[in-house]
Amino acid sequence: MSLFFTPCAPRKAWLVCACLLTSLFQSFAIDAPLVISNDDPTIGACSLFDAGPNETWTQVLTLTTASDPTSGDAQSFELNITSLPDGGANYRVFKTTANGSSFFGNALPLSVGTNSATIAGVSFTRAVKIQFSNGDIGFDALSINGEAQNDCFAAAEPGTALSACSELFADGPNSTWIHALTLTTPDSANSAATQTVVMNISSLPEAGANYRVAKTVANGNWFNGTAQTLALGANTISVASVTFDRSVKLQFSSGDIEFSALTLNGNALSCAAAPPAPPTSPSDNAADPTLDAADVAGLYGGSYTSIATNYNPGWGQSTAVNTGFDPGTGNLVMQYSNLNYQGTELTATNLSAMTHVHIDVWVAEGTDRQLKVTPVNNGTGTNEILVEVPLTPGAWNSVNLAKSDFTGMSWDSVFQLKFDGQFNGDGSANAAGWD
Repeated sequence: MSLFFTPCAPRKAWLVCACLLTSLFQSFAIDAPLVISNDDPTIGACSLFDAGPNETWTQVLTLTTASDPTSGDAQSFELNITSLPDGGANYRVFKTTANGSSFFGNALPLSVGTNSATIAGVSFTRAVKIQFSNGDIGFDALSINGEAQNDCFAAAEPGTALSACSELFADGPNSTWIHALTLTTPDSANSAATQTVVMNISSLPEAGANYRVAKTVANGNWFNGTAQTLALGANTISVASVTFDRSVKLQFSSGDIEFSALTLNGNALSCAAAPPAPPTSPSDNAADPTLDAADVAGLYGGSYTSIATNYNPGWGQSTAVNTGFDPGTGNLVMQYSNLNYQGTELTATNLSAMTHVHIDVWVAEGTDRQLKVTPVNNGTGTNEILVEVPLTPGAWNSVNLAKSDFTGMSWDSVFQLKFDGQFNGDGSANAAGWD
């Protein structure tokens, strides 16, 4: 924590104008992994499939009709099945013949994965349909005569191109591998552990794209894996664990790869720029003092006569004192860093006529420690009473502590001032210094 004194005081106050500055070691929290649903549509719930002619053949997919002048051409379909009902399912081809009668092909079993058929061309116009035995067939891709049919799929999640995500993807080593994602480095505690990336790719360049693993080995040399093809959808890449610290990166062949979700070791990664870290020091000063000098006993600054004689007495503290910290305004303040406690020696002064201690204090966002202050009296009454200084991190705090808060003190011979930062936010003891 850094503590600064600036000249200001309320009427009839013993002047202590302070600002506190704590360096903030900001943590980066990664959201929980994004869960992508695997619930695919079924043909029974898809408008591309009509109701079938009977209970045996419950759904029908029309490839062409006799009104289409090209219906005599070869007709084809491709269906990528992701799930089948218990007991499986079948399909058969229905088509009309030259004389307009109906022809039904044999029942053929369907399987999970790609199912396709091509019905040969003829010299007449006709209808061609595919009949299915169950509506509970799940699928994630359908094409008719080579044209994708997407009516039954939710709109694809918008993707982010690797080239537009510099927060995660740095420049690669050469023109073949133009982007790189760092999975771990040797200074990470888990660099030797298995590293797993799941990238949901929503778009690939026309010619496709590859990735490869680049990692350091036990002697520190780099090893580059072979090129691996990327595919639309979820791509899971795991790099096995080792017994030494290492770097691991994934290198990519194109910046036009777009992805809609990305996780590393179960944690979601985002291309959104991290918010700037809160400032660790003030960039302005507390309000200028306005009180008459006759009503003020100053400790630091040029506005009032100071009764301080030593800003850094040796009391065994860890605190470092900087009496000339410039917040950028040219109006200097006094900084305490690594504060556990800190004293200032004063000319012994009778301050019993004063009414308040005034402190202007600034502490960085993220501070979860308490600050307490006490004058130290060597006259009558109690010598010292620590009183908490209320803090709002990230802003100047103009604090007035009534003399009555320091129970039992007479203030008839104040010769020292002490700040104590050895308390957690809940008031419990913490002897570690504030950085």
